[in-house]
Amino acid sequence: MLGESKRYLYGDSAGLELGFDLLDMLQGLVECVRVLGGAYGEIGALRQELEDEVRRGEAIAADLDRFGDEARIGLGASGRQSTFSEVHRFADSMVELVESSTAQWKEEHRRRIAVQRRALEDAGRARAQIMRAALETLLLERELDVQSWAFETERAGDGLASRLEYALPGDARVAYDLDPPPGWTAPFRMSELVPGLELEVGLKKKLLRREPVPHRVDLSDYWVVSVRRVPSGARFTLLRKLADPSERVELELRLEGDTVEGIVHDVAGGFSPQAAAADDLPKLRSLWSALHERLRHVARHRRRVRGIWSAERPVEDAEGMVSVVERFVAHARPIVRELVLHSPNAAELSVKVDLGEGRREEIWVERELLQRKLLELPKPVLERLAFPSLLPPGVLDRDDSLIDLSEIVEAEDGDSAVTVVSRLYPDASDRTDPGLGIVRAPVYEDDSSSLDLTELASGIEDEPELHRAKG
Repeated sequence: MLGESKRYLYGDSAGLELGFDLLDMLQGLVECVRVLGGAYGEIGALRQELEDEVRRGEAIAADLDRFGDEARIGLGASGRQSTFSEVHRFADSMVELVESSTAQWKEEHRRRIAVQRRALEDAGRARAQIMRAALETLLLERELDVQSWAFETERAGDGLASRLEYALPGDARVAYDLDPPPGWTAPFRMSELVPGLELEVGLKKKLLRREPVPHRVDLSDYWVVSVRRVPSGARFTLLRKLADPSERVELELRLEGDTVEGIVHDVAGGFSPQAAAADDLPKLRSLWSALHERLRHVARHRRRVRGIWSAERPVEDAEGMVSVVERFVAHARPIVRELVLHSPNAAELSVKVDLGEGRREEIWVERELLQRKLLELPKPVLERLAFPSLLPPGVLDRDDSLIDLSEIVEAEDGDSAVTVVSRLYPDASDRTDPGLGIVRAPVYEDDSSSLDLTELASGIEDEPELHRAKG
């Protein structure tokens, strides 16, 4: 994974097989649930209010139609009993008055519903922006349970533009644009990664030789102008001269178990792509290791969320955002339940960080602070997004041990059911991905991409301070 690896323990010193700060993730997730779930609940309440008003109007209209039918029959019959034409005309005018009054009421009601529907749409958009701000705050500022990751950088003017992508629990993916990380601000020489990288690129005929001989190229002074790293390997585009894109070499690394294989394509030399020579494989292993070392801290430079996907669908609306967070919560529930069980003080949730040399740092947060945030949610939203192990008994209708991620995953298009089976305690060896591509298309292409998320997230509370103690 990216960043510095730390060893965490539960509060009672039991082993915790996670490579991220669980309390930081939990605090961020609960705060996201509070803001996002609250806004989502408000949208639901407004929608319910509109639906109630529509049903009420339909019932009134039906009664008015029935009243009109009865008035038409009754007034018509009464008028016909008179021998005076004036009475007949009066009865007819009364029927017309009832019909016109009914039509007028229906039109006014239709206009009121249209205004209310537009108000709901406006309120929904505003609350969806609040939800997006809460979700992006979680994704940008908090520790995440990253299953695998990908990185891509390419030349942009005189510099490099870099992107990062995470695969997250519940078949979710998020892509980030990065502020230029150190080492990735501009094209650099290959020698900065691996000095003396000389590779065989093909066979070439030599004077006085009957058979072609291996031709080797020293790539040390070539410029690295593009890198794409995925869990299964990496691809480099190298230029001998920055001003001449035709003089390039394409180098691909492929991770096969514990070995690194490669394909080299010297475009400038006119060679066809070929598998890396056996003697060059140790150099490619060194290149793979050097690439990871150079990428270790890029996650600190996440600038903005470029796009979010859930089950390969772009997340663009309120329901999609709730679905993503619901998957995160479903994945984290059993982990949080274990955290509660392994926290010695019932009023706190605690973990320990192994600092080495027999030293440990204890971190804890008050359970009541998290509980209070969850209890702000409307009951239907709380049922979907809560951590029951953090709540008083009886608040929810079912225990979290009965809630499984597969219960919440449904196909939105209705064509087929989608079932996601999530391993809730994946070991480090299970966190590799056979391949993760970077999707370039951003999800948000409207004016909201330039919104001030700080202003939108004004409803996001300052987090309760984590308590730390070293020993």
